[in-house]
Amino acid sequence: MARVWSLLFCFAGAKAGGLAALDALKPSTFDYATEKLLGDAMAMSEKIGELLVHGEAVQVLETSCKLLHRPPKKRKWALYNPSLLELSWHGEKVFLVTYRAGTWQLCGWDGRSSPIASLPEVDGRRQATSKVMAAIVRNDFLTILPVHELQDQKYSEHACVHSTGMRRVGIDDSRLFLLDGDPFALFAGVAPAGQEHPCQHRQYLCPLQLPEEGAKVRCRTKTMLTFEFADELSERMLRQDRLGSVHQKNWMPFVANGQLYLIFTIEPLRVMHVNVKTGQCAEVSVVRTPALSALHPREDEFRGHGGPALVPLPSGDLLGMARVQTGNLLYSHFFFTLRVSSKPSSSAPVIMSSVSPLLCFGSSRPGLCEVIQFVGGLHVDKEQLVITYGVNDCEPKVTIIALGSVLKLLKPSVPATRHRPPAHGVWRSAWWRQMQPLAHIRKEGVLEETLARVTRCHVAVDPSPDIKDQLVLLHADPAVLLIPGLWSQQACDKLILAALCSHSA
Repeated sequence: MARVWSLLFCFAGAKAGGLAALDALKPSTFDYATEKLLGDAMAMSEKIGELLVHGEAVQVLETSCKLLHRPPKKRKWALYNPSLLELSWHGEKVFLVTYRAGTWQLCGWDGRSSPIASLPEVDGRRQATSKVMAAIVRNDFLTILPVHELQDQKYSEHACVHSTGMRRVGIDDSRLFLLDGDPFALFAGVAPAGQEHPCQHRQYLCPLQLPEEGAKVRCRTKTMLTFEFADELSERMLRQDRLGSVHQKNWMPFVANGQLYLIFTIEPLRVMHVNVKTGQCAEVSVVRTPALSALHPREDEFRGHGGPALVPLPSGDLLGMARVQTGNLLYSHFFFTLRVSSKPSSSAPVIMSSVSPLLCFGSSRPGLCEVIQFVGGLHVDKEQLVITYGVNDCEPKVTIIALGSVLKLLKPSVPATRHRPPAHGVWRSAWWRQMQPLAHIRKEGVLEETLARVTRCHVAVDPSPDIKDQLVLLHADPAVLLIPGLWSQQACDKLILAALCSHSA
């Protein structure tokens, strides 16, 4: 059954030096021209179907939300998908906020005609233009430096003809984060500079320079990121006459131990390390998350999509949000926590430690959410979580939720208990059957796995009897075993692991 959750909208922290309330901001009163841009939990759950996380219906979080910025004066443009970052500027704690400004917007869409028809025409072709805007606001979101175009982003050098026939120009959504105390933006150009075909996004890293008073935020340099695995996907798609570029956008940044990492795919969780100077990305770990088995891809499709930069929690884990997308008119998010070792690698992988069910933020109409919600920013302030997000490619919003309420939504990514294997040694739990292919434990202590990609792995283990039943194979080449609930050094010392994998014909 679909559920609506009411979460506490927190202002209590303001008196203790935390965030101020959002009283200075106004709620949205926008009335969309079509009901297709609003949905309830039941309708969204039915449409998402087999992609529901934990097999649970979408939850509507009835939070109080406010508009971050009024609509632009130019009606052909909309401001949406905001990201935010707390930093110090002129001795004051402030938020740097970025927006996507675009002529692609659904503010006036009637639900019948194609949104492309409302785009401005340039040189005989419909054109969607987007660029990054920036602003600096106080912790109550009152403006210090008004919204302006991010300087030196050079958005117009990115242009290509989309498969729909429209021309795309510019830079899409920005994600803000701090690295070594300096602000950075990660964003996607619609194509590499000067390349009109193929029309495939590329990611760019931009260290930001904050202005003196009266000036504007500036992109100091713009470095294109390259990831061999992503480029191979692009080449394969071109050979197959497919021009999708979902794999070249929505990479999720996080910083751990002073290093920049990006999440390339949500399921499997594929993480890469970034050389900030060169833009080269190197894969460090790939693991599957049992709670996200419904999102595991078939061939090269992407069933989970990246969200904002991850933020640290008091526990030491990182908090993030990702989304499930159904077509172009339904985005539903989930929270997750990430656990990162001091030196992430295939033998010490980055893992999702917990995952929430799918959810959306309630609109001004009780029980209904905008069907397109794009979370661009997270910020933890003591016991509060600030979330900035865009709705329906039309408006930028912000909400504040009690952090404790968010953490209560999270569930372990791996079941806490395992069924003991029957006499013939095959795990029969319903959860493990979802983790294809089937695993076997033999009497001599050999865990045998036959992968769907025709890879045969023999993983020899010599654990204590109380650990053997709890072993979960997360990744087979190289082999990575997870021991649920047993993260102590003593438990790890009991596990002796050796793996030999060979590809068969």
